[in-house]
Amino acid sequence: MKSSTRHLTPFARRFPLLPPVETIGYLPTKRDRVRQAFNSCNFSFVLSGFGNYVLHDRVFPVSAPAVLLQWPGEPMNYGPDADDTWEELYLIYPGDCRAMLEAANAFSPGTAPVRSFVRTAWFDAALERIKTFALAESRETDGDIGDLLGWELITASFTPSGYRDPADRRLEMIRRYLERNSGRDIQLRRLAGELGMSVSTLRRYWRSFYGDTTFSAYRDEVFLRESCRLLIETGDPVKLIAERLGFDSVGYFSRKFRRAAGMTASDYRERHRVPDFH
Repeated sequence: MKSSTRHLTPFARRFPLLPPVETIGYLPTKRDRVRQAFNSCNFSFVLSGFGNYVLHDRVFPVSAPAVLLQWPGEPMNYGPDADDTWEELYLIYPGDCRAMLEAANAFSPGTAPVRSFVRTAWFDAALERIKTFALAESRETDGDIGDLLGWELITASFTPSGYRDPADRRLEMIRRYLERNSGRDIQLRRLAGELGMSVSTLRRYWRSFYGDTTFSAYRDEVFLRESCRLLIETGDPVKLIAERLGFDSVGYFSRKFRRAAGMTASDYRERHRVPDFH
């Protein structure tokens, strides 16, 4: 695959919410060592290969996949091992974006300039999109799209190793089960059987995506959100809302709602429902 550099500075932004990328570059076989100071804020994604990064006489090993940070005014010295190459995609942002990047926790001058990351399916998809953008033959481009693709790649490089696609079929089945059973006990053995898992595997699988959020906590969060939405957006009686959310008893629904919301369902509807002006 060929090298490519796409400069986005000349292109106006219609939506100046994200930090504006000056340059996106792709180097499939980088050989040269970089020895210079920059006036910009740079991210270099090393996708394959090995090397090192020397900063203030300290040597940081580089082993792909890794992100190298170069901040304004600091002398940089980095590159692949001698007689070797590495694959790199880099993003260059203006120096005056430094405060924005730091506030977003994406750019941290003063810390180690090399950050390892895990190549997830999300990262690889984001990488393919930005490579396609950078390698496009047409010189017509959209600066806003470049900014979005750059930010997506940076964000994807922070994805935890246990990340699962939110559209994963098994996760969707678990979520739907919990959402349909707001008023009933959670039958993990039954759910695990439907998914072809043991209960312990089901717990590990859920934890890899939702961390410390338990099945019950997720179910109760959905219960409160959906209850509040239905109370505000519909005129349905509380009994019907309870039935829609899987409660056999309106009394149990009312007690659970009051514990979660700090008021009765009727009081919540009276306080928050928007008047219908016609």
